[in-house]
Amino acid sequence: MDWLVLTFLAFFAFGLQDFLYKVASVKKSDPSLVTISFLLTVASVSFFILLIEGLSIKNLEILLLLSFANGILFSLTTMARLKCLRKLSASLVFPIIRMSLIVVIIWAVLVLGESLSFENILGIIFTLLAIFLLKGEK
Repeated sequence: MDWLVLTFLAFFAFGLQDFLYKVASVKKSDPSLVTISFLLTVASVSFFILLIEGLSIKNLEILLLLSFANGILFSLTTMARLKCLRKLSASLVFPIIRMSLIVVIIWAVLVLGESLSFENILGIIFTLLAIFLLKGEK
């Protein structure tokens, strides 16, 4: 599939996923239970796809290390996100959370040696400006 189609698919899916987080928080679901149920669903669907596509596992040690780190981070961020969404509107919480793209860019530059373009820098500036404009909401 074309990278642009996949990017828009991810964009749309992330939006729906974030909406489900808001629904779970509005329904006052326990953050730990939501995190566990979301993780189990992701693991089950991913395992099913792995079986269907017959993919092989390469670099198992690195995969296990990354999986462990990602599992901890996913759990912490999901619980924090749900607690924030109970107190604040989605229009404030999600733009702030999406500032994580700045962290991704910094790590990609420092660890992976990717270059930082003028457009990336402008994107970071506009993201910070958007947060500044949104923070006035109560």
